[in-house]
Amino acid sequence: MTTISKVKQRDRRGAVTAMGIGLLLTVIALIALIIDQVSGQTLARHVQTLYAPHDLNPDPNVLFGYLYVVGVIGILLWLATIWGIIQHKRGARVVATTVFVLSSSVALFNIFVSEYGRQIFPTLWGVLGLLPSVAGLLAVIILWRQGRSMEWS
Repeated sequence: MTTISKVKQRDRRGAVTAMGIGLLLTVIALIALIIDQVSGQTLARHVQTLYAPHDLNPDPNVLFGYLYVVGVIGILLWLATIWGIIQHKRGARVVATTVFVLSSSVALFNIFVSEYGRQIFPTLWGVLGLLPSVAGLLAVIILWRQGRSMEWS
């Protein structure tokens, strides 16, 4: 095995590991969301606190549903991207980068979106949504670090 092949294999393993961590963090965030919806209701209380002064009573299940959809899509994208890297698919780096940019944008939106001068999502949920993006950033850096030597056929 040549030195370049060893570097490619090590970088691929590192990227897949980082993506696996991102996948795990996404699953953990979904489990935390389920626990909150079933017992904690912090998101529901936050929605009530945000809208009650304005005589509004929106259904917090809309936010729960949104976060579930985002989480499930995130899991599917992690799995597809990991598969592409493992299978040496051409364009896997570009797909990983695109997924990172899109998912980070959604996470930042969740952190900063506000109404009536307050965040719609509690800070905890914004941070939980952003943590997988950190793993995605690490994976993207690993994938692009070697430049053209990472090109796969």
